[in-house]
Amino acid sequence: MSTVTKSFRFRVYEADASTVAWTETVNLAGVGEVGGQRVSPLSGHTSARPWTVEIVDVNEVITARLADADGRAQLLHRLADLSVSTDGGSTWTVKATGRIARVQMSGVVAFLFEMQDERLIERATTIFEGSNTTRILPRGLNSAWVDYQAPRTRGFQVTAVDAGNNTSTYVIGPEDGQEWAPAPIDQALIELLESDVVDAPDDNQANFTYLRANINGTDRQVIGFGSSFARDPLGGIRSRTTLNGFSVAGYQDTVGFTRQVYLHMQGKDPSPDLPLHIGGQAGVDPFTLVKAIYDG
Repeated sequence: MSTVTKSFRFRVYEADASTVAWTETVNLAGVGEVGGQRVSPLSGHTSARPWTVEIVDVNEVITARLADADGRAQLLHRLADLSVSTDGGSTWTVKATGRIARVQMSGVVAFLFEMQDERLIERATTIFEGSNTTRILPRGLNSAWVDYQAPRTRGFQVTAVDAGNNTSTYVIGPEDGQEWAPAPIDQALIELLESDVVDAPDDNQANFTYLRANINGTDRQVIGFGSSFARDPLGGIRSRTTLNGFSVAGYQDTVGFTRQVYLHMQGKDPSPDLPLHIGGQAGVDPFTLVKAIYDG
């Protein structure tokens, strides 16, 4: 019966991540579960699972590098890969690649290398573009990837136009053939809208900083909900906690027509209270980005 002898190789790259800085054929004490990534689409974040390589420093090569300033610079945060050979080193197969996040002694003559995902910065940050990220109505994700497609618009009927003030008013319409009914608005959304009201709102003017109504594909500036916009742009939803209609400034529509509308806040990231209000109409679609991360 023939035996197969495995050889292991650990390579550390230069700062350009393409040129090998140094190579060592290593004596492994163990390799932890190779990392990969966790993707949390509903919260809009990804995170890396670190993995470890424990190397027995038989010839004290690692010890010498850690004792030298230039050697240490070739370790921390550099790209490295772990390869295996079963033919005495003639051919090598890369088994794992990552960034060296930490090096510590493990026992008397061994060192433990903690490896992070190569795309470390992306894994530690929000993956969504900053524009048009917070969906108000309809709720849900705005993506065409996998099972996370959400309704993108809702029907609103044009009920009034004020040509003198260049405004249009919309009332919520039927959804999938159902009755015309207001949309529920919870307290967290009301607080979010309140935080967006401008300091000195004016009648028939845009009274929100980031809130927009996308009507048939075009963003319009929202005046408010209800009738007394100058005094309280949220008066139409604060007491009832439902959204029945809204008005926009700078646009004269056609009374009686039904428009497809969604309400969103430009430049607002999702929060723990509002994890589902994620869109991607501007910039990179969030789930296109997640898919790209999965695909490497």
